[in-house]
Amino acid sequence: MVVTPNTKDSILEVLASPPSTGLAAKARAIYRTQKYLTGSHAPESLRKWSEKAEAEIKEASTKAREAVHPSQIPPDAAVQRVESLSPSDLIWIQRLPTDPAKITFQDATRLAHLSRYLNSVENPSDSNLLQSVWMPVKEYHDRRQAVALAHNANLPPANLHLESVHALRDIIRTEMPGISEAAADAEATELMRKAELRRRNHASSLIERVEAIRAGADESEAKRTALVND
Repeated sequence: MVVTPNTKDSILEVLASPPSTGLAAKARAIYRTQKYLTGSHAPESLRKWSEKAEAEIKEASTKAREAVHPSQIPPDAAVQRVESLSPSDLIWIQRLPTDPAKITFQDATRLAHLSRYLNSVENPSDSNLLQSVWMPVKEYHDRRQAVALAHNANLPPANLHLESVHALRDIIRTEMPGISEAAADAEATELMRKAELRRRNHASSLIERVEAIRAGADESEAKRTALVND
């Protein structure tokens, strides 16, 4: 039986990553790919791991929160050629709610795109108007994104330790026919330790990003408020 070189790495990547529907599909695909490449001779432990990983990650992903920011949505081609605000743009901006929380995500995305691509050099007055509306909305979504990321960073990992060790052990024994079961178990356990460390490091980096986003939103609001009060 042949084990693809990236099977272990794929398992470890699944174990080290935050839960999502895409990750659940990847967990399932690992076994299916291995089964296809080996002519239905993939380890039974890999099948059990794959099925449980898919189910556990799907369940965990339902607890994850959306962390997409309006400025992360790709703009269409027309928005990338904005020279000035049209009369309809101005009417639309004037009709937006003053409370950023009441502005729809779609409208916030349009504001983000206009703010990014409007020619501020040729149209400073339009740019100033747009920024006065967009910045409070941006700060609101910055903080909203930070809350979602902090929540996701603290989600517990899927309960897959035993199944992961068994699958990794069998893959190692297939790759190294002469290795003892104890040695394969030890190596599988060490790989699991490294995967768990990667996950903790990823969570830590998310928390650092959260703190940076919050600090940036606070600084932006302070500067904007100071300009209004001057």
